[in-house]
Amino acid sequence: GIWWINFVIETNDNINSPYNEAMIRLTTDNSSYGTAAQSASYLVSGETRYTHATLNVLFDVTNTSTHKVRFDSVPEQSGVTTAGSSGANHTYMTFIRLGDT
Repeated sequence: GIWWINFVIETNDNINSPYNEAMIRLTTDNSSYGTAAQSASYLVSGETRYTHATLNVLFDVTNTSTHKVRFDSVPEQSGVTTAGSSGANHTYMTFIRLGDT
């Protein structure tokens, strides 16, 4: 079926980390992942900063054995934190099936 995939990520840091990437990657052969959506954020030092990115893709899944999704967060500098909490959504994924292929 056709799936709408949403990835919301919050990162924070108190150092310079000029280029922090968030990506949704897809595969249809259970092996080679390609980037389907990408976002970059900029964190400046001085005090703790927060950035948010929202990425969306439509994915036509015709075979659940081979069609997969992967979410990546790649900060430029070490020390960047992907935020999470048991009490609120800071970083999360949403899958909504829109219909048949």
